[in-house]
Amino acid sequence: MDFEKTAEELRVEAKRTEGRGPRAPFTRAFKARVVDYFRARAAQGVGQSVVAAELGLSDRTMGRWCRKAGKARAFRAVTVDAPAATSRGLVVFGPGGLRVVGLDVTALAVLLRTQS
Repeated sequence: MDFEKTAEELRVEAKRTEGRGPRAPFTRAFKARVVDYFRARAAQGVGQSVVAAELGLSDRTMGRWCRKAGKARAFRAVTVDAPAATSRGLVVFGPGGLRVVGLDVTALAVLLRTQS
């Protein structure tokens, strides 16, 4: 995906609703494109607020669209490095500042299974 080109297209489309009130309607297709763009950027480690700024959208609005699409907080595969283990157990860092401390490998597996 050409991120610069896609971001520009989405910014232009988002601006078309300016001046039409705070609840100007966006099409489902536009929202889907924004969510897809967000997912691709998130896979690169880019945060939601950065992506919203790239597109000229409100962070809250984009976050709501992503949650409704069921895609914003999706888990993805991670690797566990040995240095992440402490005397208190594993330390797992996730998106949005999520931090889980003190799990052993079995407890972590159970947690991940219940969230998928």
